[in-house]
Amino acid sequence: MDSRPVFCLPRGSIVSVLKSTVSENYDIMSRRVLVKHVSEQNGKVTEGWASVQSSQGYVILSPLLTLCYENTKWGNTRPIIRQCGHAAHLRCVELHTLSLHQRAAGEQPYDGRFAANIDDGEFLCPLCKQLSNILIPRDGCARDEDLDSKGGDAEMKASSEQQVEKMISRLVISGTTLNKADLESFSEIGQKALADFGAHLFQGMGVSWERTTGARKRKHRKWHPAIQRWDYEEEEEDISGRNVGVKSILRLLRQQHIAWAAIGHSAAAAEASVRGLEEVLPFGSFSKTEDPWPGYNKSKDSDPMLLELTRTITGVSGLLEVLLVRMAKELSGGEMSESGAVSVVGKCLSDILGGHGWFSCIQLNNEEKGNAELVLWSQMTALMASMPCHVAQDGMLSRRHEARAAAAAMWTVRGLGSESKAVGEPPIPLAVSKILAGSSKSPPEIRSGWGTMSPFTGVDNSKQVPFRPGVAGAFLYTPLLAWDLNTFAGAIFSSLLLNTTPNLPDSEDILNVGRFLIVGRLIQAMVTPYGFDSPSSMEVDEEDEEGRWSPGEMEEQGKALAQLFGHLKARIKSSSLDENSGLLSAKGAPPPVNLFGSLSRAILPFARSVILMMRSCAFAIDSRKRRKGSQLSESSPEAKILELVLDGSETLSTNDGMFILKGMQGPMPSLLVDESSSWWALINRWTTAVIVQEGHHGSRGHSILPSLSVPTGTENSASSGDDKGSREASRIPGEKNQHEFAAGVTSSLQALSSDDEDVMVEDEPMANTEGGAMGFAADHHLGESDEELTEDMEMDEAEELVEFANQVMGNALPGFSGGPRAPGSNGEDSADERSSSGSEDGDGNDASYMFAGVSQSPLISYQPSLLAVQPIGPGRQGSMFEATAASAVMADLSHLGMIHRKDAPTFSLIRLPKSFVELYGIVNKVKGRDDATLEDSEDVGNAETAICLLTGAVMRSGSTRRPFHRAQRPSGACTIHARKNGSGIGIFFLVQKCTVLLMHNNKSAYSASLYVDEHGEEDPGLRRGRPLFLNDARYRALELLWRQQGIPREVAQIRSTSDRVIRDNWY
Repeated sequence: MDSRPVFCLPRGSIVSVLKSTVSENYDIMSRRVLVKHVSEQNGKVTEGWASVQSSQGYVILSPLLTLCYENTKWGNTRPIIRQCGHAAHLRCVELHTLSLHQRAAGEQPYDGRFAANIDDGEFLCPLCKQLSNILIPRDGCARDEDLDSKGGDAEMKASSEQQVEKMISRLVISGTTLNKADLESFSEIGQKALADFGAHLFQGMGVSWERTTGARKRKHRKWHPAIQRWDYEEEEEDISGRNVGVKSILRLLRQQHIAWAAIGHSAAAAEASVRGLEEVLPFGSFSKTEDPWPGYNKSKDSDPMLLELTRTITGVSGLLEVLLVRMAKELSGGEMSESGAVSVVGKCLSDILGGHGWFSCIQLNNEEKGNAELVLWSQMTALMASMPCHVAQDGMLSRRHEARAAAAAMWTVRGLGSESKAVGEPPIPLAVSKILAGSSKSPPEIRSGWGTMSPFTGVDNSKQVPFRPGVAGAFLYTPLLAWDLNTFAGAIFSSLLLNTTPNLPDSEDILNVGRFLIVGRLIQAMVTPYGFDSPSSMEVDEEDEEGRWSPGEMEEQGKALAQLFGHLKARIKSSSLDENSGLLSAKGAPPPVNLFGSLSRAILPFARSVILMMRSCAFAIDSRKRRKGSQLSESSPEAKILELVLDGSETLSTNDGMFILKGMQGPMPSLLVDESSSWWALINRWTTAVIVQEGHHGSRGHSILPSLSVPTGTENSASSGDDKGSREASRIPGEKNQHEFAAGVTSSLQALSSDDEDVMVEDEPMANTEGGAMGFAADHHLGESDEELTEDMEMDEAEELVEFANQVMGNALPGFSGGPRAPGSNGEDSADERSSSGSEDGDGNDASYMFAGVSQSPLISYQPSLLAVQPIGPGRQGSMFEATAASAVMADLSHLGMIHRKDAPTFSLIRLPKSFVELYGIVNKVKGRDDATLEDSEDVGNAETAICLLTGAVMRSGSTRRPFHRAQRPSGACTIHARKNGSGIGIFFLVQKCTVLLMHNNKSAYSASLYVDEHGEEDPGLRRGRPLFLNDARYRALELLWRQQGIPREVAQIRSTSDRVIRDNWY
């Protein structure tokens, strides 16, 4: 392009993208965009063309939205379980998999040789040959007998006058109560099956590829051995000198967390597969929503999808039972009363439901008087607010950050105090040390052995003490509004099934759980930034209004929602902890009718998922009662309501989430704002709980206790909800011209300098800019060190860039800084620095380096605020990031889940041109050069251009060089892209081959082309030269395969039935 001289923006700059080189009608990502940057220091405006990524696929500009999901508490990967439905004996499967490994070790052919990675736990079902990696135990396998005498029977059922929250809490606590008889009634084979189930879940959520190589791996070996695992575990020799050790409890808690997520997100994936589908009619294209289980009404007892989710829920319920027993044996030695003891897991879930916590003990409008227990809770809340709760080891957090989290967990479960400095013990984590250092009075001491390791607790909230393994895991003390509610719903439904047969939930209980969870989702959508879409024309669809809402009713409920929204906004803005607050008001609420439609769509996906979980829970309860010969039929009004809800003919075919709540006869907004109702008190407690967590955000020493508060100056002046101008750019994630991006640096350039890595912008005035500015923000590799990124590059590429880097380093904008640069300052990552000795031995002996810098660096770099009222957290030492601008538009959205969009069909794949000739021209334009100028390679496959059909990225497929032995061959660009963006799953279109490439981890397979000629025939390799056009039927079939999570099995099936297969990691 004809442009003016190059300007260099520092890495971490936030720029607005004004224009792209690709038409807005298609979703192919342009490599060149027109950007605008305004300096935070002097207001200087820089405008010109910049590259989004290099020709090698290295990221230069990355959407700020990625940081809202990656550098976050919950991460962006969730487990989904799909089953083939075949059953087998546990011993038979063990023998089968053993034979596979024996034949593989002997280099003999075996079933699934080219389709399954047996070292990662994958295998083909012996009957249907579908790819599998998990076995789900049958319901009830954990016990030799069902103990109907389990404690708590007399108080199980609550009267109709009691609050819904208390009714559900009783069920959860009763189900997780253990007595001595429970410990003696477990089947050894059943426990083994459930333990294998949890272990396979744990293994399945870890990456199947090597994340560290070369020098970086050697550096990681110098860390303490205990933090080199995902979760901290103790051996017997580690427990010497202490009464109780955590052993493997943290790993079991992680397995349970993954299992809960598998329930909720398996249901969420099922409902999303048939919601927002495109329906093409003669007069236009529309969005339609269907029941994800179309055969449910015809055969409720044999519907395969119902049976699939039911098996998952009952298996997870059994896994929870095994966890409770293991905790009782390992943490308390099996000592418990005959009448039973309340498990801390059940009590924590109950407190989350009711919004209870340590903060309830704070006397409002009174100065905190040095209560040691409250001080300890505040310190641990700061740690838990900074602790990641990821259910997948997918690379979103670097190995260093995962090691820091393990070191923080090690410090926590060992009960180390603030004065402990023993050799081989981790130092105090940064989030806690900041509170100690910033105390307005004398630093409060954390005594050694703080909290408790007992897995049992009482029911009195005022006497609760921190359960150290729960603090280390963090999710058991996370407020409801900060939870991933799909995961939390899985936790509640699986916990209910722990009750004995006479005490299992009835229709009223199941309905109450559904109502409760959907109301929680409604409040979560209102308190979370960008929790709902709010275009000015948003209303309920006309087809949904007919016969469901009268104009007066919709207006009344809309006004109530506006009142509730204003109340929540006012409380969050003022950080009020008053749980008895009356109705407050705030400016800026959308019009009532618009708000009604917006929130209705915000809760729709979750409400549909809850109905699917209610179906499975009800079916599991009926199945258990049949086995016990109990009476099944219920004639209560609640049973009839539940039957209508589960039927789904209306509730699962609507685009109106509020109608689903109405169909459940749940509380309408007019009841929620009634200050005399129990719902109002519950919503206030939920809000207080999330405000407390937000008050400890950022590893900056913040606390809600006056005695621990840090003088913040202007640090807390983050943008509020009224700051419309600063947030409008990314108000609706995914909408055109409203994305935030940042200038991160290309990995290659970042690897060559530790300080002033820059982004080059060609200065060219904008002409005829269409639409508003969309923002571009920070690279998702900002949290990694320069050494890590250098080692990922090939040496020849690094050498080619040395001279270029030397030329541009001097052009950095003067005076730019994203925060303090001194090692250790503000929590930046000084762990990357060498010890004073400068030797490798010095690194290994340094306590900070041994524990990955847990005392000097945050567990999550640049952690966004949950409610967007706090600035983003600190990053690593030496990094530059425009934190003020980022804080104005960033928020942690990892817990939010899906939001339905009005009228528009949801497309999972990118929009492509109808003509292949037009596609070819766009690809050449994106590459910025003709194919003839591409560097020749030894392998033809290396020069193929690939388009990611999920993100629109254009890249050169394969690895840039192939001189290595097959076992050492580096992964191709498509494989790496799929790992970073799809946890190893990807769909690509190979332009030169004119075919689709499906990818699952290191294995890939060719699929049918999307472009065919007028006779419906493909042209592989473009040899015939016929005009090709996009086939809509093939496009929809591929999209449906993606929606139904079918890519892994499709790849395995193609590779199992093909004469020739693609080499692992080839593309």
